[in-house]
Amino acid sequence: MASFGLRRITLMTLILLVAVPCVFGTTLYVGTCRTPSYTTISAAVAAAAPLSTISVCPGTYPEQVVVTKVLTLQGIANGNNDRAKIVVPPNVTGGATPWTFIPDPDGSVVPVAAQLLIQLSGAGGTGTVKISNITIDGTGDVGPSACSASSGWQTVAVFLVNTPGSLNNVSTTGQGHATGCGAGVRDFSAVSPPVSFSMTNTSVQNASSWGVLLEGTLTATLNKNWITVPGSGIASYGGSGTISSNFVQSGSSAIQAIDLSNGDSWTISTNTIVAAGNSPDGISLNAYLGQGSAVVTGNTIVAFAWGISVNLNDSGAYSFQKNTLVNNQTGMDLGCDASVTLSGNNIKNAGYGFDNIPAPLSLTGNTFANTDQEKRFVCP
Repeated sequence: MASFGLRRITLMTLILLVAVPCVFGTTLYVGTCRTPSYTTISAAVAAAAPLSTISVCPGTYPEQVVVTKVLTLQGIANGNNDRAKIVVPPNVTGGATPWTFIPDPDGSVVPVAAQLLIQLSGAGGTGTVKISNITIDGTGDVGPSACSASSGWQTVAVFLVNTPGSLNNVSTTGQGHATGCGAGVRDFSAVSPPVSFSMTNTSVQNASSWGVLLEGTLTATLNKNWITVPGSGIASYGGSGTISSNFVQSGSSAIQAIDLSNGDSWTISTNTIVAAGNSPDGISLNAYLGQGSAVVTGNTIVAFAWGISVNLNDSGAYSFQKNTLVNNQTGMDLGCDASVTLSGNNIKNAGYGFDNIPAPLSLTGNTFANTDQEKRFVCP
């Protein structure tokens, strides 16, 4: 009897497993390489339960995609084709691109056109939204050549709002070319505790204003990315994290950590940073209140007005170690900030090695080659 009862329970369990479909963790397909599938990414996202995977076949998808639940969104290969591409929504009658705009959460009056918006809703589950192996192309954007509340907009390839996210092997290109106001990747958070964001092996090209823009309560990791933009390469307003082993070529400041305050801490290491035109700063740190910190080490910085510049005015800790600065007009402008420490930096082909040097600071251990003056101004 005991054996029969066990078999009966096992059989009933199997029947229940077959009868009840799996709600979480399913895979949905988009495009023509799998059957059944959805014709648009947006339709698959709307149909998916939290924790599902959306696998997108190679092809071009003219749409805006809004993700409000924890998902994995990934491009998949098919034969010799291996890239899914999201492009701007079409306007069959001509004229401006028919975007659906959202208000900018940082309070700017300029609306945002997000090609991929990631913003968890209350029923969206908890976890990290993962995006991989997808290209997001903004070059088809049509609009006025202005960035204003009345007629323009900010185009963003990937926009995360208050949501943990990760990007791997994503490509963005051309955002903001129509209005002069665009970002490849933007992450905004105003929640506590800080949300996490990671970005690896990702290419950001030709975004007009920012390659990567990080704002607020974030813990970010940017590693092994390729960023080539006419504006700012990577800009963070607050937050903490690691920016390492990236290639950044920018027409404005390449890597900026702005509004550093209590608890904000960045490690900026082993990046290759190259100016494109009359670029001001390779690495720029700015802090006005509180006690932030940063370690800047092992970077190669080429052809900026200032290789590294700081404007700290706080009592935090800022260390610059083993950086190589080549063909910059000034190697480092230290902003008369006594919270700076230096060791093992190598400055080559500069008009000035160091400028605005705090009086107690020693330059011993730093090396110079073909530099007109090792110091320009020592602060009183």
